Amino acid sequence: MATDAGIVWEWAKKRVRERAAMYVWGHSLGSAGATLFCQQLSKIGAPPSGLILEAPITNIIDASISHPFSYPFRFLPCFRELFVEALPEKFNSIDRINSLACPMLVLHGTQDGVVPIEHGRKIYDEGVRTRRSIKFHEFPEAAHKTIKDDPQSKVVIKEFLDATAVPSQK
Repeated sequence: MATDAGIVWEWAKKRVRERAAMYVWGHSLGSAGATLFCQQLSKIGAPPSGLILEAPITNIIDASISHPFSYPFRFLPCFRELFVEALPEKFNSIDRINSLACPMLVLHGTQDGVVPIEHGRKIYDEGVRTRRSIKFHEFPEAAHKTIKDDPQSKVVIKEFLDATAVPSQK
């Protein structure tokens, strides 16, 4: 995911005005790829203007255990070893938060049945513990894919963009 994001990022940078603010947005599993990509940009001194994580996962292990599709298999003694820990990539967003050099906004719905809101809260708590610029907004009636339907979402996102509209570094 991060490799693909890098290709799109370079393509977009060539097509926007030179001092334009550029953001990375990740939803659900994509939040892990977005976090990894922002970590890579931060390491080379070229972080984006901000990172928005919508219904983010902490890591693939926690996400797999809490995902509704895993329910019939969770009782198996070998579930964790065979289905979760065997994955080559752990999509460990939470451990990358402290190495990001950009402001963050975490959005999560309280009614999310795919990625429980605890994932978003843990990401936020880790961000508060290790960095200065992170905001969290929970949407009381939103599910996994309905944050965009909440009228407050546009206000929250606009406020974040207005507050962080610093051009990304080339």
